[in-house]
Amino acid sequence: MKLRLSGDYVIDTDDYRKEGLRIAILAMGGHGKSNAAADVIEDVLDQKGQAIVLEPIAEWHTLKARYNNVVTVGGEFQDLPLEYDFAKDSLRQLQEMPFGYRSSLSPQNIK
Repeated sequence: MKLRLSGDYVIDTDDYRKEGLRIAILAMGGHGKSNAAADVIEDVLDQKGQAIVLEPIAEWHTLKARYNNVVTVGGEFQDLPLEYDFAKDSLRQLQEMPFGYRSSLSPQNIK
């Protein structure tokens, strides 16, 4: 998969196949973080990739209108709640999955 971040800058995700690609978008408020993230996520979804967004604000619901494989966690248009018990159960399920999800977060660490 190729992610076009600008006209001249493309990331080939195959280069990150072994460890997985992680993207962070950092800036002060009002400087386009959500817009940049949406551009990357739309690029991923257009190429039949997967993305996880945990940000319970209404602006992400527009991805649901365009893509039939988007699940909204938390917020006004939620499919699933973003609550303590839900997060704890979800982490437990992820840890039991065969693809070997590992994280420093565990259900025991969520208070």
